Amino acid sequence: LDPDEPSFHLTRLLFYSETPFSSLVTDNRLIRAIRSSGVPRVGPRCQVNKDGLQGPTSGTHVLNGYYGSAPVPVNGQADMPKLMPSIPFSQTGELLGLDNRTENLAFLIPSTALAAVKEVNFFKTYGGGVLGSPAFIFNTLAKRNIKTNGELDMHRRWSVAVMTDLLCRDLPAIRLGDGSPYLVKNPDAAPFRKMNSCLQCHSTLDRAAGVVRSLSGVNAASGAFCNQAVKSKSDNRLYRINFPMVVHDWPTKASSGPVWPDLKDVDYYQRPSQGVLYYRSYDGKLINIGVSNLDEMGSALANTNDLYVCAAKRYYNMMTGISVSLSDINDPFNPIGLSEEDLFHRNQVIDLGLKLKKHQSLRELIRQIISLPT
Repeated sequence: LDPDEPSFHLTRLLFYSETPFSSLVTDNRLIRAIRSSGVPRVGPRCQVNKDGLQGPTSGTHVLNGYYGSAPVPVNGQADMPKLMPSIPFSQTGELLGLDNRTENLAFLIPSTALAAVKEVNFFKTYGGGVLGSPAFIFNTLAKRNIKTNGELDMHRRWSVAVMTDLLCRDLPAIRLGDGSPYLVKNPDAAPFRKMNSCLQCHSTLDRAAGVVRSLSGVNAASGAFCNQAVKSKSDNRLYRINFPMVVHDWPTKASSGPVWPDLKDVDYYQRPSQGVLYYRSYDGKLINIGVSNLDEMGSALANTNDLYVCAAKRYYNMMTGISVSLSDINDPFNPIGLSEEDLFHRNQVIDLGLKLKKHQSLRELIRQIISLPT
């Protein structure tokens, strides 16, 4: 995966004028970078038998000494195409263009961590445009082998990225009293569920993260793949490729429960996906929208004003050097004093964002910024 892939969604919006800005969070097509390195290296398949995995040999050159039995049973040669697929690498070098990614990469992982499912599609999108792109998920997963439980183990980094990168909202993004409905009196509850000050952040982050509860980064088998070495033209040895982590979508096996349980729920990660988009808009309006998957989360974001005002803020800053605050400046518990000049630029950015929501064109947004009086 190209770690820069999420940013390519914005690049596509800028250079493909027929694509509406809302597609940032609604278009589930993945993007592949076309770079100056040309066709990426592809790993040749290794050998597999009933006892385990083995790299191909070439004289005295072997797969870096790797050989071992699989932790879970594999079906010998029948499983070989998915156990040892050819692996396209991301291109490197100067960015020349973008293209839609059409290929899939489904393979079996000989890992006890995935014994229940075994098969993973490396290029699967989870919905909601950039929200569910594999690269965005990889970049924001909390840690490996997590099974979300509605309490301490949650994908809060994903929620933070949504709030800060797409909505330009610093945390806390709600007012002090907005978290009080989620206070828990049970003595066994996590400490942050018992304090309003903590809930100002957790009410936003934890409830949004409920929509990605089933996703987890799991350890894959080390040394299960091999690629042609490129250290020198004369070096044709084969080396291991380690897949330290892949995204796994745990299947739904438990009945529906609360979006945010009062206590730790060991089945939380296998319950039907539910989440809430919960924050205060720049104008003080409380946004409180329940969603059941990433496509619905993307649609909810696309219907807000904040997604577009945030984009206007970033392009305004890039082209003028002026950064504006989009915080809830009318919060009675945390008033933010802005100068007359600050308010002028803030209102100008808000106006540009609301226009972007109507015309949906990044090019037009840039034209409007350039046309502003100096």
